[in-house]
Parts: sequence; structure tokens; C-alpha cells
Amino acid sequence: MSVIAIHAAIVGVTVVVAYVLHMRTMRMKACFNLFRVRDRFVLLVAKDILPEDSRVFVHYYGRINKLLCDAPKVGIDDMLATIFRHVPNGEFDQALERARSQSQKMLADPLMQNDEVRAAVADYYRAIRAMLLSHSSILKVIYLLSHRFATSLHSGWIGGEVSRGLKAADYADEEAALFKPA
Repeated sequence: MSVIAIHAAIVGVTVVVAYVLHMRTMRMKACFNLFRVRDRFVLLVAKDILPEDSRVFVHYYGRINKLLCDAPKVGIDDMLATIFRHVPNGEFDQALERARSQSQKMLADPLMQNDEVRAAVADYYRAIRAMLLSHSSILKVIYLLSHRFATSLHSGWIGGEVSRGLKAADYADEEAALFKPA
């Protein structure tokens, strides 16, 4: 009996350690993905595809830099938790709507006709979604269950940070699809 308990304890500890290492790797991957997207915007400027003073470059490059500059000091997961905790639900929805309207303005920019620019912007939103999902294991599980099922959970069973995280991940997913090159 004690041999079984020892084996169960070893398996349990191994699973927990593997999970912690996996989540840390996913978080690092999401952060490095933001560096990759930022470098892609810089490459577009270097190739003279995207002017450095354009609205598109200033908007997306600035957002990426802000996330990356705050990451070493605070931790992106702490930043997201702070955002979700201190923004009331109605205001969070309004902030998402403002972000959607800002994205629509960016989409109307003539520079967005270039497939490389659209692909870089779509990568930005995919990186944001990956970052959101990598910093919340509960959010990741619910998001991956199924969009139809998860959407029904938004309204009733889940509240607070998880619901807002799902909304933000859905928003990033929709925007990535919107900016996907034709």
C-alpha cells in the first residue's frame, strides 16, 4: 500500500512540475512572439513598405512596445490581472468597442491595402490572443473547449476576470481574421 502511495505522490509531483514548466514556456513563447511581431513592423519600415510616421506603424508599434516595456517590471500576467480587476465590466465592454472602432479606422487606412502590412497587423492580434491565453490556464481551457459552448458561458456561469479574458481573446481573434491578407 505504501508503495502505491509513493508512486502516486511521485506521479502527482511530476505532473505539477511539468504543468508549471509548460505554462512558463507558453508565457515566454507569447512574449517572444510579440518581439517577432515588433521586428516585423520594423522590417516593413526598413523595406519602405510602411512609413515610420504612419498611423498604422505608430499605433501598433507603440502598443507592442508598451506591453514589452512593462513586462520585465511587472509581468504581463500581473498587468492583465490589474486591467481586468480595476475596469468595471460595463467599462471593459466599452473599451473593447473603442478598440474595435479604432481597428476599423486602421483598416480604412490606404496602407492596409498591402498584404504584408495586413499580415503584420493580423500577427499582432494573434500574439495578443496567445498572450492572454498563455497567462490563464482556466481561460485557456474554457477557450479551447469550443467557441459555441464558451460563448454561452460568458453570459451566465463565468464572471469577472475569466469572462473579460474570454472577451479580449475573442476580440483579438476577430481582429486577426479581419486583418488577414486577402
